[in-house]
Amino acid sequence: MGQHLRCSKSRRAIRESSARILYLLRRPNAFRLPPIESAGLSGNWNKGLHAYMRNALPRERLGRICSNKAQVSERLSFSLAVVPLIFALVRKTDPLRTVASSQRLTLMTLFSKKSWRLSDAQKLADEYPYTFYKPSSQAVALLKPGDGVKLIFDFESDDPDAPTAERMWVEITDIRGKKFDGILDNDPAHIADLKCGDPVTFAEKHIIQLSIDDPVPSKTDKYLSRCFVTHRVLYDGESVGYLYREQPDNDDDSGWRIMCGDESAQYMDSPDNISFVSLGAVLREDDRIVDLLEEPIGSTFEFDSESDSFARVDD
Repeated sequence: MGQHLRCSKSRRAIRESSARILYLLRRPNAFRLPPIESAGLSGNWNKGLHAYMRNALPRERLGRICSNKAQVSERLSFSLAVVPLIFALVRKTDPLRTVASSQRLTLMTLFSKKSWRLSDAQKLADEYPYTFYKPSSQAVALLKPGDGVKLIFDFESDDPDAPTAERMWVEITDIRGKKFDGILDNDPAHIADLKCGDPVTFAEKHIIQLSIDDPVPSKTDKYLSRCFVTHRVLYDGESVGYLYREQPDNDDDSGWRIMCGDESAQYMDSPDNISFVSLGAVLREDDRIVDLLEEPIGSTFEFDSESDSFARVDD
């Protein structure tokens, strides 16, 4: 774990140093820098750059960009490969041709655009409140380094058979206010530029599951029991017009039978027109019946268009 943390800090430091130095080198007039070619930057790139900046920049101006020259030296010492890359960018040459082939993958990982991003789980929970579980804020507040969380990694792929996202566990290494740092605890199946042990920074809105218990009961658990529903309601966008509750067939069955109300006998006789799904899946299509689902076995309701509400039907 310590190695992963050091790797994460090194990458951040390299990016910061590179951005600062590129800013300096691309604005010679503002800082009165001599031409790069006159600095004698041959041989040891690292020492040459340090000498160039030390001789060319007044101390107070350099201090506005970096706290001191030692900071520049310390941060650049993380990787000698970064220095030739910077000068290749300044000279508008191919950056990867200036470094050894063994270092190219590291540089591409540091500076290339990621193929993945974290999905906003809170947005999904708001959109699908009956079927998408999101841990409570109370449970998230109990998290500490060493705990695990599951996140959704959306990604782009040229493979038509690949999914659009992977759900993977991340071990928390640090908590900074509302931000979390962690390391990936899974091997991705489809994301090429992400591997187990890579650093991941995330927020509460990205979390979909915890390795600790949630003290707050989930709303989705209430609607996990199943029901029979016609496809006109489930897939065709029709509203629920008739529902009744009978003795359940098994432990998963709520006993509810839900339909539009105008399905023909021939339609109802075909098993291809009916699915056995969670109550939450039906509520996702039409949640006007949510307050009726606690009614006892033997209850029947029909939608009354005049009152715009469901009315109880007596046998």
